[in-house]
Amino acid sequence: MIKDFSFLKGELIIPLALGYRCSIFENVDDNLANKFVNTASIQVVKWINDNKEIQIDRSFFAYPSIDMHYVIAMYSQIDPVYPSPNNAVIYTANGSLHKILTPPKLISKLAFERLGENNPPQPYAPDSLFFNHVNWDKDSKGNLVTSVWIGYDREWHENRVLNPETGEFGECIGSGRL
Repeated sequence: MIKDFSFLKGELIIPLALGYRCSIFENVDDNLANKFVNTASIQVVKWINDNKEIQIDRSFFAYPSIDMHYVIAMYSQIDPVYPSPNNAVIYTANGSLHKILTPPKLISKLAFERLGENNPPQPYAPDSLFFNHVNWDKDSKGNLVTSVWIGYDREWHENRVLNPETGEFGECIGSGRL
């Protein structure tokens, strides 16, 4: 089980607030949060599992699954190991690689209108299809779920329910401009 989930940049350590519609910086002084956001260095994500510290490097954002058994990490669209469209990775609580995500066919009305037959977008330019964000959200039945934002066509997104155990995508719970 994941505990003490934090971001690091250099000497700065930010313990994240986790939850539905909460700010990740909710428990952090504003000055520290601003310093963290404005520090130009590689971001590290760390957590504790079975009394061991786990760290992953280079991710620009990560968040645990709602059951606290997985961490979904987003990498830069031009990351050398996990470039877009496969720039999202699921890790188990012990830090081992579980799945590399591949974006599904987009299902929102907006995506169909924007992309037509080019769904998912081809060819894969860094900004044509990519993972952008992960958080906790609610599905159409009001259940708390892990969700990811899939970016496409540079500035558009589709927010989809993610099953971290299988790597499968479920319903679309939102779409719009990034």
